[in-house]
Amino acid sequence: MLWILHDWGDVECVKLLKNCQKAIPSREGGGKVIILDMVVGAGLSNPKHKEMQVLFDLFMMSMNGIERDEQQWRRLFRKLDILVITLY
Repeated sequence: MLWILHDWGDVECVKLLKNCQKAIPSREGGGKVIILDMVVGAGLSNPKHKEMQVLFDLFMMSMNGIERDEQQWRRLFRKLDILVITLY
């Protein structure tokens, strides 16, 4: 999933990910979902990067979405018992 979950609040993300869980094989069966999305606070820490994060935050707020930091992503995945291999 590329840049999808940041468009939605936690409730909607849980619904989307539950549908993914239904559609793919179990973890033991090799099923996995790969999510590519922004992690606030990760990466470069220069003024241009921070300015871009603020603009993304404002845009997402206008769409009922959210830019999440690492802890917010982990909290969301825990609601679904999703194993996180790497988050960066």
